[in-house]
Amino acid sequence: MDNYEGVRQPLDAKPPHLINFQRQQEQNIKPLPITVGILSWASHSTLRNTLQSYKDNGLFEAVQEVIIFFQEVSETDLAIAEEFGITNIISSETNIGIGPAIVSLVEQARCPYVLFLEMDWVLIESAHTVKTILNGAVNLIEQGDVDFYRLRHGFHYGEPLYTKQFRGRELDSPEHLIEQVHFLGRSLADKFPDLIKYTDQFNTGTVYGDSRYCNYSNNPFICKKEFYLKHVAPADKGGISLEGEIRKVWQEAGHKVGYNTIGLFKHERLDR
Repeated sequence: MDNYEGVRQPLDAKPPHLINFQRQQEQNIKPLPITVGILSWASHSTLRNTLQSYKDNGLFEAVQEVIIFFQEVSETDLAIAEEFGITNIISSETNIGIGPAIVSLVEQARCPYVLFLEMDWVLIESAHTVKTILNGAVNLIEQGDVDFYRLRHGFHYGEPLYTKQFRGRELDSPEHLIEQVHFLGRSLADKFPDLIKYTDQFNTGTVYGDSRYCNYSNNPFICKKEFYLKHVAPADKGGISLEGEIRKVWQEAGHKVGYNTIGLFKHERLDR
């Protein structure tokens, strides 16, 4: 009778499926290499409501850093930041314009990815969905499928929504085509297969396409810090409308823009 016992495993060795499960759990717990940059201006009820939504739905735990920029900073602003444990603060005594403020947030970010938000974008998905979508966005950007990833909620998007006027006649304003995801969902890629693609890689449910059909917007987005500083910041002329300033350059640049079909953030303003 053979006495062969094969290769012995350590007594505490875990089966492969348990090792994979453990790695997945560790990934779910570990904060993502993202800086959340929040821009706020004299809207205290809105700001408090928004930060509460981030706290309740796990955004602060999902990322490595949070920065807030206060235009025309006040004592109330600082008190609200303290209330939510935000200590990384940039402030200005005057309103320096949205473009310079975003650039300042991005420049001071210590993480390779930046998630930009204004104080009137509330988070309306659960902590698990937040982590899944942000992790997927990072992975799609990292492997080069997407450069700029937009995160306005797919169907609870809030008002106003500029591109609603083009519903049903999507190509009347082709630069906003990707925003028709709010009405067509993933079928946007089926209706315009030569212009828009769909992927469910990393469980993201993402439509994406060339920047000719996927405009730049200050609505919630995530991108690499270096991408923003190289391709968006130079378009800033210090005005109040960075979207208008970058429009032509963005359309011609051939960037790859993604839009999550579920999304995370709803526009909701309580004051003003």
